Parts: sequence; structure tokens; C-alpha cells
Amino acid sequence: MDALDAYRALPPSKHGERFFAQGDPHREARAHTGNDRAYTPIAVRSGFTYTLGPGESFGGVEKVAPEDFAKAVERMAVKRPEAKTWRPADFPRLYRVKIIKADASGHKQVSYLAGEDFVFDGTDGKVRGWSVAVDNAGYVHIVGGQHNTPDPAAYIPGSWERLGLSRDRQSDAFPNQMYFVSARPGDIESFEFVGARTNPRQIPSPGYLNYMNFAQDNNGELYLYGRINVSGWQSWGLYRYDTRARRWAALGGDACDVIASARKKDPNWTSYLIRNIRGAIPSAPGDKSLVWAWQPNFYNYCRSSWGIYFDRTNRMHFRAPVRGLDANARINDSDVYAWSDDGGRTFHRADGTKVELPLTVNPAPEHNADVNNHSSQAYWNLWHSLLRYAGY
Repeated sequence: MDALDAYRALPPSKHGERFFAQGDPHREARAHTGNDRAYTPIAVRSGFTYTLGPGESFGGVEKVAPEDFAKAVERMAVKRPEAKTWRPADFPRLYRVKIIKADASGHKQVSYLAGEDFVFDGTDGKVRGWSVAVDNAGYVHIVGGQHNTPDPAAYIPGSWERLGLSRDRQSDAFPNQMYFVSARPGDIESFEFVGARTNPRQIPSPGYLNYMNFAQDNNGELYLYGRINVSGWQSWGLYRYDTRARRWAALGGDACDVIASARKKDPNWTSYLIRNIRGAIPSAPGDKSLVWAWQPNFYNYCRSSWGIYFDRTNRMHFRAPVRGLDANARINDSDVYAWSDDGGRTFHRADGTKVELPLTVNPAPEHNADVNNHSSQAYWNLWHSLLRYAGY
């Protein structure tokens, strides 16, 4: 038996090792099909497991019993009488975010995000989607409870007001996203709402965020990626957290640069861009996106079957689906792929050539990261076949 045979006898996958990782075994164990990868409702850090509800992708919540709802209404109605008529007493789709913190021995601590009266209507499955992570300083981050944008009508009257939020979408006190951070490291009893528009600790998404996924590199640095809306098109956003400054930064580029690159290659291509559902052809810098592509419709699925992973060298790998118009004015449903060695500041294609942000499947040479170009899919298949051979 040679050394390679001995290695094969105990492949890394048999003892939990992964070549590509997201910094948490529960994130990595999710299925690559269906809805499992829409959110990250479980996090492990420093010997503790943090679970939202039963830990399901579209179910990081607990159903509210009628008697508990009646108590919440009674308390909220003291200052907000409209709580009495917000939803019927027997409404079957009321939820709240139950947080369970468990240690290695199985001891559990239970708390509720923003209290037991933070009740919401979960008829829309995305409102039941919540994600959790713990940063390098031990603070617990929880985000979710919205379908693209926060909906005040989905939350019991009085719940937002307790958080200092306005239900007026034009107000600076309206939330950019439903985002909370624990007041103390590891503490699930006290959370601060930091998702208001004027709060510098908010995630700098363009007022639009869905399918939020946390990921962490080999050093525990925290990232979040999900679907955003840039220039009227659903796109991919990526954000990196600075633990010391307690601030998020958007990683990406400007959609107008994709258009400029495509126009430079073929001035006639932009003549195809005639159907704009919710936005005009971007011509000036704006909100940053990791991936952006022009297409004749607004909707882009933008829910990843892979997303962001880090390999053993801490290189970031990103692969995700996107729809865009190709060079022949045909709809191209494909994936983009690129890797980064500097935490998402710059990216390269699989063949090592540099690619500019945002990534796209449009015919923009500097930005095009379509897996069907530059031999990216061939490299991808080769890498994964070698990893399978090694036992990962």
C-alpha cells in the first residue's frame, strides 16, 4: 500500500473535511437543489449552535398560538389600538423568530428576536426566511423577514414602533432591511435593530434584499450575499463585514460599466435594449453589484445553488445563475463564475484572466464571466473531478 492508497482509505469527506467551505458545517451541508440554499438559519461558533426556529430555509420561525397572539394584541393595543383589528384571532399564519442557543452538552437557551410580541404574517414564505451568523467578535447577526423590501403591513402594529421604526416608506426611520445584531457577544436576550436607513451599521443594499446568505472565510471574516435590485434589474449583491469598525461594505461595480463595455465592443448591441420594465439603461454610477446583466424583463431568479465558498487557501469562489441578453439578442440563462484572492475586491476567471465587476453574461468583454466562455466550465469540471478523486 503506497501513501496515496493510505489516504484513500480515509477520505476527507468521511471526517467532515471539505475543500470548499462556507465557514459553517450547517451551511455546507445544505442541498444544492430546491430551497435549502435560500437562507442560512443555523450558525455554529465557539462551541455553540444558534438555530432560528427549526432551522429550515423558509422556516426560521415559530408559529404563534392563538392564545399567545391574543396576549400580544392586548399588550400592543395599549399604545396601538389598531393591533386589535390587524389580523383575526384565529389567523393561521402568524409567526415570530425563536432563537435557540445550544452548547456541546445539549443545554439550550431560548429567546425571541425583539421579544415574544414581535409577531408577523408569514403568508409570504420569504417573510419566514431568516439567516443567522456570528462574527469574529462573537456578536450574533440576524437578517430576514422581508420579500425584497420590508413590509410594515406584515408586522403587528406596535412592533416596529418599539424598534423606533417608521411605517412611512419615505421616512429616514423606515428600515433598509430587517437586520439585528446582539448587544453583547453571544447574547441572544438583547438585540439592537441596526437596519434603519440612517444607521451606519445597516447592510448597504439598495433598499432591496432577498435570499440573504451568510458565509465566512477560513479566518472567520463575515460576508453576506443575496438578491438585490440595481438600476431596475434584479442582481447579485455581496457585502463584507469589518468586525472592528462594525460596518458593512458593498463589493462590486457599476452596471453602467457593463453597458459601456458592450457598446464599445458592438455599438449596435444597445439597439436591442428597448424593453425596460422598471428601469432605464444605466448610464451613470450607482449602487454596487457583484453580478448585473441587462435583460428585457425585471425578474431574475437569483437564488443560488452554489454561491460563495472558500477553498483551503482561503481563495473565494463564486458561482451563481443569472439571465441576460447575449451578443445575438437572445436570452441567455447561464451561470457566472469567478474567484478572488483579496476578499472580493478583485476577481479572476477560471483561466486566471482578470474580470471586472460587476460580473455579467452580457457581451461585455471586461465583465463577462459566463461559465460557457473562457473554458470556465471545463476548468470547473476538472477541479471537481480531482476533488472527488481525492475523496472530497
